[in-house]
Amino acid sequence: MPFCLVFALLFIIIIPGKLLSQASCPDIVVSSFRLITDPVNPCLKKASVDFINPTNGTKSIGVRVTCGSSTIVINECHDASGQSGVTRNFNTAQFTCCDLSQLTVEVSSYTGNSTCLGTACSRMLSIAGAPLPVYFKSFTAVSDGSDVRLSWTTAFEQNNKGFEIQKQENSGEWKPLSFIFSKTATGNSVADNSYSYNDNFNSKGVLKYRIAQTDLDGHIHYSEVRTITVEGGSAERINIYPNPSNGSKVHIDFNESSIHDVRLYDANGSLLKNWTNINGKNYDLAKLTPGFYTIQVNSSKDNKRYFKKIIITN
Repeated sequence: MPFCLVFALLFIIIIPGKLLSQASCPDIVVSSFRLITDPVNPCLKKASVDFINPTNGTKSIGVRVTCGSSTIVINECHDASGQSGVTRNFNTAQFTCCDLSQLTVEVSSYTGNSTCLGTACSRMLSIAGAPLPVYFKSFTAVSDGSDVRLSWTTAFEQNNKGFEIQKQENSGEWKPLSFIFSKTATGNSVADNSYSYNDNFNSKGVLKYRIAQTDLDGHIHYSEVRTITVEGGSAERINIYPNPSNGSKVHIDFNESSIHDVRLYDANGSLLKNWTNINGKNYDLAKLTPGFYTIQVNSSKDNKRYFKKIIITN
C-alpha cells in the first residue's frame, strides 16, 4: 500500500461525542468529563473522564490541573495501554481549588508510550468545570477611525463549525456581520489557528464586538467583548508623516502639548510596542520594517484614544 494512503488513513476522523485523535490514540470521551467535589469540603475536588482505545498497544493519558494563572495542583500520567474497544474511567488524585472560575483541567492522550512522552495527539480542555469547544488564546480589536480589525487565535478547537462576528453600536442590539468557518477540516484541532475580520463603518460612538463561536451541533458560545470608542476629529488631533514612509523615521505631531501614550500594532492587530508618558507636541518612531501598521494615541488631556494607519515601504 502506498505510503501516502497509509498516512491518510491515520488522519483525524469524526466520531460524535469524542475529542478525536489519530487512529491508534486513546479517544477521550468529552461528554463523560466531570468534577467530583468533596461533600464536606467543597474546595477539595477530583477530575474524572472516560476514554476508549481503538487499538491495543502502549498508550497513556496525561492530566494537568491548574488553579489560578500558573499554580499547578495536579500533573499526572495514567497508563492507558491495551483493552481495545473498552470504555474505561480514571479519577485524578484529590486537589484543592476553592474558586471554580480559576480551575483549568487539561487532558491529553498519547500513543506508543505509557509515560506521557512526545506530542499529544488529542486534548480536552476544561475551564470552570465545563469542557470548552474552543479556547481563545487572544482576541483583539484595533481601529484607525474608519475601520476596525478584529483578530483572534485559537489554541484548541473541538467540534467547531466556525465564528459569527457580532457588533453592537451605542448600546443597541447585537447584529451579525459575517461568519468565518473553522480552518480545520473536521472542527478539531490542538494547534494554533489565527483568524481576522475587518469592519468598515461610518458611525461614531461606542462600538462593541464579540464572537459567537458555533459548534457543529448548533450550540453557540460567546467570546469576551471588545470595545472601541470612535471619536470625531481624530485626523486633526494627530498627524503622522511621511505616510507612506520608507521606515527610516516616522513623525507624530500632536495637536496639543500634554502627556501621551503611543501604541504600535501590526496588520494582525498584535501589539508591537508601547511608549508611555510622551511629553510634548511631536515624537519620532524608530525604524520600522515594511508593512501596514496602526498607531493608537491615548491622550491624558481628554482621556480619549485616536487612531491612524501608516504604511511602511521598502
